Amino acid sequence: MKAVRFVLAVVMMALFVFVSAGVHPAKAETNGGASLDVQVTQNFNHVTFVVTWVTDEPVETANWTFLFGDGTQTVLTGTTGSVSFSHDYEYVVGGIVTYHPSISLPSSIGGSSYWTDPWIGTVTIDDSPVQGYQVFLPLVVKPAPEAPTCFVNPVVVKSPNQIRFDYRWDGAFNQNFTTDFGDGSSTEELSGMSGQQSISHSFPWPGGTFTVSTDFVGPGGTTNCSVKLQINWP
Repeated sequence: MKAVRFVLAVVMMALFVFVSAGVHPAKAETNGGASLDVQVTQNFNHVTFVVTWVTDEPVETANWTFLFGDGTQTVLTGTTGSVSFSHDYEYVVGGIVTYHPSISLPSSIGGSSYWTDPWIGTVTIDDSPVQGYQVFLPLVVKPAPEAPTCFVNPVVVKSPNQIRFDYRWDGAFNQNFTTDFGDGSSTEELSGMSGQQSISHSFPWPGGTFTVSTDFVGPGGTTNCSVKLQINWP
């Protein structure tokens, strides 16, 4: 009986060692309880961050480095926490500058693992002057006018050289607009601030490559409508 008890004791000790050897801490990257959240509030170059994090880091005084993206940083402490802090970024007078603040929660028990995915944000400070506006007295602010819009579609009316051009435009001056057919001839049939109109033209023998072009001029500038054609006489 003593021999049997001794064998059973040896077997139980071996099982305990085998089972214990198979127990490992869970990797940080697979820990479902970990989280990281960063809220950003910006007032020009003054930015407030609220960082909330949860880990199972075994060291209660764990340190986490928050990088402001401009060469400076601050350190957050604790396995779990929520901290609010502000930072004043440098800016370029009359220009635009962008920073990328970031924070990661590396795990001391997971090798190169992290408790959560790192956070990377974007802070853009825009001090560029406002453009594209006209100011009148009394003070009235309105966007600068846009250039005219236009569209042209060529349609073969009679093969091979008689082509119809279907035009559509808007935002132009109330005047006539010259259409150059690219073969030495032109017309001023198109007119008005906006419209939908067709003009036809017969290209001379023996044909060739022609660029048909119309400039629509308006308060916001000039817009060119053009189309390139290959005319092949039989």
